[in-house]
Amino acid sequence: MKVAILYIGIGKYKIFWKDFYSSCEKFFIPEIEKEYFVFTDETELFFNEEKNNIHKIHQENFGWPNNTLKRYEMFDKIKEKISDFVSYKIS
Repeated sequence: MKVAILYIGIGKYKIFWKDFYSSCEKFFIPEIEKEYFVFTDETELFFNEEKNNIHKIHQENFGWPNNTLKRYEMFDKIKEKISDFVSYKIS
């Protein structure tokens, strides 16, 4: 089983990516394979060159609050890529 993690790191929020990735790999369901889809306006991304489970998607910076309000439009751009991942519901 694999899980897709969608991450928005646009503008000043890109500084959180490195710690998020490291923490997620270590603590979030460590026995499950994870693939990261990172929406960012950054040209370089920590770990992107050395890890094959990171997919960088260029995203224009819409500014606040549109970067969060348009998140589902961003996610919709990659719906084909994430359609094979398992959906998981916490009940």
